[in-house]
Amino acid sequence: MIVDASTTEEAPISFVHPLLLANRTWVPISIQLGVAGFGDGSEFELADYIYSFHASLFFMRRLVVTRGVCIRANSYNWKHETEHWLREQTGKHFPIPNGIFIIAASYCGVKWRRAKGTPNCFFNLKMPRGSLPPLTQDEIALLGQARRLGG
Repeated sequence: MIVDASTTEEAPISFVHPLLLANRTWVPISIQLGVAGFGDGSEFELADYIYSFHASLFFMRRLVVTRGVCIRANSYNWKHETEHWLREQTGKHFPIPNGIFIIAASYCGVKWRRAKGTPNCFFNLKMPRGSLPPLTQDEIALLGQARRLGG
């Protein structure tokens, strides 16, 4: 089990980067988080969401990091932007769970602030000017590998 549903907001939760298990790379999150977002309480294995996790990472690589947290778009908006970008790149729709996008952002070291009363949060991210760069061949290969691993 990756998420302990009995955890309070102050207790740390750790997530495993699914393709780096051998390296023991951990992502600390300090609040109860489920697949749907904060306060969800559902238990899940991040390994079941390898594709969504990596697609979120690849999308975030193309965004601009701001000094402060931006409240124009929350995690739910960003996950939809990721899905739209992936659909443009691959011609297929792959759902990105809100909670998985939040985990990927935390893994990248993105600052976040919880959106009160919702399962969402805000990040210190914004879209760059112009269009986002396409997936690289290496990213496409990694997403293919993630798809084959079951996530």
